[in-house]
Amino acid sequence: MKKLIILFTLALAGANLTGCHINVIRLDNRIEKWQSLKKKKEASLESMARFANETIYFFLTTIDFQRSREAVINDAKRLRYHHKLTSMQVFLIDYYAKRALEAISGEEKDWERAALEWARADSLTYGFLPRHEHTFRLVLFDDGYTRYIREIAYQGERYNRLERDYTGSMNAFRKMSEYKSRLAEHLMEQGRRVEALEAYLLVFKRDPENFARAEKTVKNMTGDTIREIQVRRLAADIAMKGFLSLCYEIYGLTEDAMRGIRAEQGDEAAEGMFPEIIGQLAMDYNISPEQAADIYYFTKSEIEGTLPEYIHLWRHEILKGQEPRRPAMVN
Repeated sequence: MKKLIILFTLALAGANLTGCHINVIRLDNRIEKWQSLKKKKEASLESMARFANETIYFFLTTIDFQRSREAVINDAKRLRYHHKLTSMQVFLIDYYAKRALEAISGEEKDWERAALEWARADSLTYGFLPRHEHTFRLVLFDDGYTRYIREIAYQGERYNRLERDYTGSMNAFRKMSEYKSRLAEHLMEQGRRVEALEAYLLVFKRDPENFARAEKTVKNMTGDTIREIQVRRLAADIAMKGFLSLCYEIYGLTEDAMRGIRAEQGDEAAEGMFPEIIGQLAMDYNISPEQAADIYYFTKSEIEGTLPEYIHLWRHEILKGQEPRRPAMVN
């Protein structure tokens, strides 16, 4: 009986292993077929898009390939698959961006459909498949169109790296950029200048035909070039991340100290020690006690979901009564 159980267990393990190997073989075969599809002139874009979608979906939803206990490939092989599937990702970005342009190229322009197709292309620039954002995502091309455009304006060499690593990515971006340019002009015709400005800012510098017009319009509207605005916004994003990190750090240290006092002396003692804890943190971070207390309460409300939305939007302005600086140096 014991031998039968052992044999049965081994058979199950073998079946599982065979199944895992089958998935690897299936993915390898699909990647080979993709290479042949790209060489076939008669292959339709629709069939290629469908095949690329199915292949990426198979990879992202098959647990054998993902980082889990059930995975049957190592990290190096997983990244190689990510790199190979990125060519399909770039193809799909280009495909949906082209569909967005087609929707507004006829006599009767369908801006709603164009926005949907462009959003699908944008979803792919984040590494997600459209309509499948709940799955795993591709990890080598995943910053999103807006951030790529902003960073390319800030450091032009990123253009060369992206095009070198992912052939066709910049051509796809030019299609996404053309849509933004035409959208901006459409919004300007409707008198929606603020929305038009945001669309103009997403016109790609390497899209020369549309960028020249966008640059001139933005300069007339704001007095600044697109690059100047994008660099300023990128710097603001970086500063905001640092500020939010500071907020959570102060909140966490305060909570840790309060938790220890509660455990030893009770809630009333912890509340009584709050000013002293905040005062010490204010000295450590070289900010005022009032600002340290505000940071704690705002962050607490945000975590608990009780921070009013209008305050949430402006918390970085409200809380910067005194700019956070580096912790005071101890002599």
